[in-house]
Amino acid sequence: MRLTIRRTRRGTVSAGLNFLLTGLSGTILLGNQWVAADPSALGVTVGGVMLAWSALILSGVLRPVLLVADDTGLSVRRVLGWHRFGWADLAWADLQGARAVLFAARVAGRDRYAALPRRPVAEADIDRLAETLRARRPDLPLTNPAALKLPEAA
Repeated sequence: MRLTIRRTRRGTVSAGLNFLLTGLSGTILLGNQWVAADPSALGVTVGGVMLAWSALILSGVLRPVLLVADDTGLSVRRVLGWHRFGWADLAWADLQGARAVLFAARVAGRDRYAALPRRPVAEADIDRLAETLRARRPDLPLTNPAALKLPEAA
């Protein structure tokens, strides 16, 4: 059974609007600096950063799949590339985070972490993810064990 979590329509519209506003603002700023008699280095830098940021947003808009869970394991999309974890490598998954679903795995002797943002994902998809995790790894803790520890007394 394969589970694919995609960005919601609302998340896509929001990211698309961010792309348009940032790209338009950067273009206007750079255009004003281009025709200015004495262009400002700060204006050119800020305009360039805004255009680079809009390109990063566009790369996310063009890749709507955020998570794939299949027979081999779990893949979570990053800004560039994917985090891939085998089912046996997962140490815990925190499904209760307010802003993101967090995953931790031990891969090749190193701790690896990935996050699935909650904002562009439907709650029904988070529920389906929880069912998939329970089916694949019934022993997997679904909360962050470090968050359960009480702080030491001062």
